[in-house]
Amino acid sequence: MTPGPRTRTLIRFGNAVRARRMEADHDAVTRAATALGLPAEQAEYAGEEEGHGIWSLPRAELLAYVYPPELAWQAQSLMADAYRISAYGLDVLLPRSDRAVAGGSRFVTFWEQPRGHRVDQDAAAAAYAAAALHLLPPPDRSAAGDHDPFDGLLTGLDRSPLSPPDAEWIRHRAGWLAGLWQCLDWPTSPTTILAGSQPATCYRRVNTRQLVLTRPLARGRREWDVAAARWRSDLVHGHRGSYREFAAAYARFAPGPSSGDLTDWDGYSVLREVLALGHLMREVRRADLGAGHHREALHRLACLRGEAGPAPWRWSQV
Repeated sequence: MTPGPRTRTLIRFGNAVRARRMEADHDAVTRAATALGLPAEQAEYAGEEEGHGIWSLPRAELLAYVYPPELAWQAQSLMADAYRISAYGLDVLLPRSDRAVAGGSRFVTFWEQPRGHRVDQDAAAAAYAAAALHLLPPPDRSAAGDHDPFDGLLTGLDRSPLSPPDAEWIRHRAGWLAGLWQCLDWPTSPTTILAGSQPATCYRRVNTRQLVLTRPLARGRREWDVAAARWRSDLVHGHRGSYREFAAAYARFAPGPSSGDLTDWDGYSVLREVLALGHLMREVRRADLGAGHHREALHRLACLRGEAGPAPWRWSQV
């Protein structure tokens, strides 16, 4: 069974490392779909999140998330999170099956993707989704881990093509920020958070928006999710307007401490730098996919070092 035309082109003309990864992912999707009796013809590579690849199965109206074996636990946690918050009445994208299916050496989960749904870039929708999560009771520690942005932050650094001095700078930066993190005086209590590095992802539906989970939820502080929506507006060109819209919508839906504006909280600068370092490390882990990703990682490293001038920066060279 062959993938769709776009994916065949990416495999044929793309970087060899990425091509092998995509071929292995496609094999896993095909095997898992066959096990569940789902049509996987013309499956297309649709991108990646931290930890898993995303594939579209147009004939089944499904998305497939493909995980390496060491991250299979994330697959199960993500499905459990979706069911849990759906039980509270949140409109969230749900899995088709309640288990991760083995596809060779990888694990695959399948998620509904009705025709006509598309990602909504509306900052207000992302704010409402985050606020709705923050207003839920905090999850039990048995159901969600405590948020720790340094857990796995430096994964892949030793295998990256960065020079030893560049890698050492990143390690030192992470250690310095970890010390500051331990001393933060949080203005709110723990709750359910997205724990990602960007605002919530939502699908646009006819009369509403649907939350799309891309990583397991965590027990943490809402300030992290607000900072995840803000840090680019401070450090990267082209994001200030969207954050103002996010902050206004969040304040309407979840008034109180940290209601969309972290200006008066000293800890925000620490969260901003941790988020930026995490985003740099995401590109560092992709640096073996080709010279373009390597240059992108070096450019972002130069930005954080102050070698690209004062912020805001042109964060991407693409």
